[in-house]
Amino acid sequence: MSVIKKSIVIDRPAEKVYKLGTDPTKWHEWYVGLSKPEEMLGNGETGTKMTLKYKILGVDLPISCEIVENTEKGDCYVWKGIIKGAINSTQIWTYVPEEESTEVMIDIEYEVPGNILGKLADILVVEKIQDSAMEETLKQLKAICED
Repeated sequence: MSVIKKSIVIDRPAEKVYKLGTDPTKWHEWYVGLSKPEEMLGNGETGTKMTLKYKILGVDLPISCEIVENTEKGDCYVWKGIIKGAINSTQIWTYVPEEESTEVMIDIEYEVPGNILGKLADILVVEKIQDSAMEETLKQLKAICED
């Protein structure tokens, strides 16, 4: 299992960032490699399920996503999704208000299915690509929110 943890501060109120960040119909605008939902049951709330494509190394991979948490928790907002397909992952996005800005934190655990060759590929290639993609994803979310 590989882990990616990243964060960024966005100069907009948490409610606005959270609303955009948890809207599946907008993900393709800022999440690197992600398509629009092809099929979606729900509107982004807990229990929503969808199929999408995730492009990595130029290949569109089919994935499914189930939103298992999308709520306000104390003084922050939390979104959690389970992704299954070519890459299986659990993603937790936390939106923490900081005066007029928002710290967005991502915590992703993922696994590339397969044998020892798949694990080696993950360590050598996929992990670097995923880390870079998440960095760019956060920058794009920031740019869209601050526009």
